[in-house]
Amino acid sequence: MNHKILNRPVLTLTTLACLAATVMSCEKNSPKPQPPASSPPPAPASATEPTPASAAASSATIASNPVAVHNGNVPDTDIATTTTNAKPATPAVDTSPTIAGTHAAPAPAPAPAPAIKHVEMPETAPTMPTNFYPAGFAGQPSYYLRFRAGYEHINYRNNNDASYVGVKFYAHNDDLRAQADKNGWLVPDADVELAHHLLAQPDANLPSGTGQGVSVNASLYWPWLKWSLHEMSHNNSPCPLVRPLTLTLGPVASGGFEKLDDGTGRMIGYAGARLNLNRDAFIEYTLGRTDGLSGNRQQITAELPLSVSRDGEVRYVVRGTWNHLDTSHRDILTGGLFLELPFTTLAKPSKWSDLIPFKQ
Repeated sequence: MNHKILNRPVLTLTTLACLAATVMSCEKNSPKPQPPASSPPPAPASATEPTPASAAASSATIASNPVAVHNGNVPDTDIATTTTNAKPATPAVDTSPTIAGTHAAPAPAPAPAPAIKHVEMPETAPTMPTNFYPAGFAGQPSYYLRFRAGYEHINYRNNNDASYVGVKFYAHNDDLRAQADKNGWLVPDADVELAHHLLAQPDANLPSGTGQGVSVNASLYWPWLKWSLHEMSHNNSPCPLVRPLTLTLGPVASGGFEKLDDGTGRMIGYAGARLNLNRDAFIEYTLGRTDGLSGNRQQITAELPLSVSRDGEVRYVVRGTWNHLDTSHRDILTGGLFLELPFTTLAKPSKWSDLIPFKQ
């Protein structure tokens, strides 16, 4: 009885030891779990892979051959025929020989054909220009009247100062020269001036000097030679002498009548050459006579505009004259500063600002 009681614990321990040995041997013999491998990227669809169209064709083939489906054999010929109907595009292969690391040179472009210029001769002979002066004078009138007033000084055996009041008419006959064609050199420019100012008294009135009087003087000028100067010029300057200059040279003739306030009247006449600057400014040298004064006299006259408005209508002009006979006779020297403007400027207050000299 006691022997059976002792055998139960021994059998229990033996059983547990066998179980433990069995579990350990199973763990040693079983393989260790491996981490899940990353799935490879899906393979690109091949040309032989069935497309939706080919799959529909194969389904129709299976439906038409139930026997083959029942036996487990699907006819490969029909599926292959269906999937190979669409032929893939074959890429173009360049068979020209190339060197490694280089690119084939592009074909040279064809040279353009030379342009042929056709020169046509004019049907009519070229004519002289219609305007002898710059383009800035094209918009100005050819004939116009100006009022002139200012201050004048004269020296002839005495010095005398007085006011100067007058009018001057200008005629620039560019249109007539164009109409005359080859004979245009015969058409002159003209101006006529009527003024009340100081005049030299006749030599018979001793002691002679100067006195107030009225004079009418007309000039004819033929601009035969012409050239332009553009160096060191400013187009927008209020002083016309620093703008682009157009110079003309030609003969000039002037004559008129003078009458002193004491009733003495006389004729005058001179002729010579004139250098004209931009139409209105000039320097001239003439020879002639003045009745009541001794001998044939030389005369140099210069008239230069100092300031001109933008529209060219208002001008400040300086003029000087040197009249000479010989060393035994006194010279006649005159000089003056005048304002010249149209009569309409005085009637338009909006134009009065043009009276400011050298206005920008």
